[in-house]
Amino acid sequence: MNNSSSYCLDTSVFIGAWWKYYRPKSFRTFWTKLKGGIETGLFISPMLVLEEIKKKDDEVHLWVLDVKDYFIPLDNELQMAQETIINQFPKLINQAKNRSLCDPWVIALGQIRSCPVVTDESIGGLKNPKIPYVCHELGIKSMTIADLIEELGWEF
Repeated sequence: MNNSSSYCLDTSVFIGAWWKYYRPKSFRTFWTKLKGGIETGLFISPMLVLEEIKKKDDEVHLWVLDVKDYFIPLDNELQMAQETIINQFPKLINQAKNRSLCDPWVIALGQIRSCPVVTDESIGGLKNPKIPYVCHELGIKSMTIADLIEELGWEF
């Protein structure tokens, strides 16, 4: 079933699940399990994911505030790993549009912790790299929210 000690969650997991796939009114169990997984360390995210969610200041942000202390601080090891990723895949981020600035940090945390990266992003490619593409190129497992649910054997 679960071969990993943890899963690194991208911002898109929280936002996509909340607004598209697993709305809290219909999927309370999903959010209960997600919160429990965050509190036990099954799910990890770099602190920048929290910051990215905070920008919207909506219902997702309010929910995340309950687990804000569990986000991983940005240390030197993480900083160096994300710099290496940006150097290898400079188009991963778009500073002009202030977009995807968190992506290299998410990938770096997955790489450092040897855990799969969970994202709602499409795969992308060389000209427009997204998290799944970069993970594939670096040999890091990536998956969707649905893949994660299936791997963990969650049922609703």
